[in-house]
Amino acid sequence: MKKFIYFFLVLVSFEFFCKFLIGLGDPPLSREHPTIEYEFVPNQDIKRFHRTIKINSYGMRSNDLKKVKPSNEKRILVFGDSVIWGGSLIDQKDLSTEILKENGLNEGITLEVGNVSAGSWGPGNWLAYVREKGTFSADIVVLVISSHDSQDNPSFESNDLVKNKPISAFYELITRYLVPKIKNFSKNSNSNTLNKKNFKKEINKEEVKGLKDLSDFIDIVRKEGSEVSVVQFWDREEYLSGKVKEGNLAIKKILNAKNILPIQSIDIFKSCSEDHKQLFTDSIHPFTKLGQRCLSRVIFEAIKNDLK
Repeated sequence: MKKFIYFFLVLVSFEFFCKFLIGLGDPPLSREHPTIEYEFVPNQDIKRFHRTIKINSYGMRSNDLKKVKPSNEKRILVFGDSVIWGGSLIDQKDLSTEILKENGLNEGITLEVGNVSAGSWGPGNWLAYVREKGTFSADIVVLVISSHDSQDNPSFESNDLVKNKPISAFYELITRYLVPKIKNFSKNSNSNTLNKKNFKKEINKEEVKGLKDLSDFIDIVRKEGSEVSVVQFWDREEYLSGKVKEGNLAIKKILNAKNILPIQSIDIFKSCSEDHKQLFTDSIHPFTKLGQRCLSRVIFEAIKNDLK
């Protein structure tokens, strides 16, 4: 009996540690979608790693949009992938799209901002979203797009979505973090060798589709009556080298054909810091407070002329 009591107390201690000290047990939930591929479940207000995450009734990481757009406000929709989503380590108030509203107020402009994003979304996901849900009468639609997005197409395969709350925080630690790390560690890297020639052909095919979806996205947004602004986001490698990858150039050609002058993130990011560790947490994500504040400056730079 004592062993059982000790075992129970150990489990309770682990659960307390995982839930209240780490902040596990309440992940943001996603669901599959027949055309968008996947999206966040609407109406979530959770704490994750002690950070607040709010998902509105349209699956955006934002406050709900007002049913009637006030005449004295500008409605902005920002489309993107995980760069815009912000991850669970960024509190809602520190998100670039939330800080964007501060930038507007500093210029005497009231902004209502919708964050339309999810991890690994690309042009095909954004296109499907506006086809189904429209642009909510947005004054400006901002697209934050990276070089790799020219080839990032919906696959409609398993995306390891978190569809249900875990039975406990300790259970989530084991199943979502420890077990996958062990599996990844045990993989044989030799089994992932690629045929470079075939890989190049596949990339070209993927890029054609991605760029076509991007072009269609811009056309639909304009048809809905919204202005289109674009931020071409430079990842850490581009930031360090000062040179963009081919995807950036391919995307820029589409934008030029649509008479869109994109804002490149590099100059503002360099002005924010010359130390990439203050801006990036990995190869692409600006998941630091300074990185998010800097990203909000880039987005505001992209829209400021259309706010007049």
